[in-house]
Amino acid sequence: MGESFIKGSSIKAIKQFIVKNAGKEVYDKIIAGIPEEYRSVIESSTILASGWYPMKPYVEFLKSIGATMGKDKKHLYREIGAYIIDYGYNFFYKIFYKLGSPEFILKNSKYLWSSYFKPSRLDVVATTSTSAILRVYEEPLPDKVLCESIAGGMEQSARLSGAKNISIRETKCAVTGDPYCEYQATWEL
Repeated sequence: MGESFIKGSSIKAIKQFIVKNAGKEVYDKIIAGIPEEYRSVIESSTILASGWYPMKPYVEFLKSIGATMGKDKKHLYREIGAYIIDYGYNFFYKIFYKLGSPEFILKNSKYLWSSYFKPSRLDVVATTSTSAILRVYEEPLPDKVLCESIAGGMEQSARLSGAKNISIRETKCAVTGDPYCEYQATWEL
């Protein structure tokens, strides 16, 4: 498998999330915790929201956040994934979310996926009005920190489209040897 990439808007969103929720001092500690070989990508002041950046520095950024912020990491990574979706919630997406049901939004999430990750893909295996099964193939860089932030993004997408009491469970994972990561989503209307 070749190199994977993440959209710069995700990196910019996480930087904003940390400074807003924990302050500049914590942000500086997180940056210091990233292995030096990856730090320059994250630290760059020239990250473009529309640019593509290597996935490995991004995953190391997430790991350093978890190590530094010291709270429930699963919850933290899901908060980060939700924040990334909120960060990219522009005029076009507001209309998209307002007009669509949770089923419609998750059914069409493969299009949103390709604007954040490459070359991996998201397939929607099944949907009902209150559930969906989604699979990520060619995982951008198999790591549990990424799996949890992806789940957080899925939760926020469902929430923005009107879903309540959302549950996203990863039932298969490339990190543990499965051929893909599979997420089962359920919600109430």
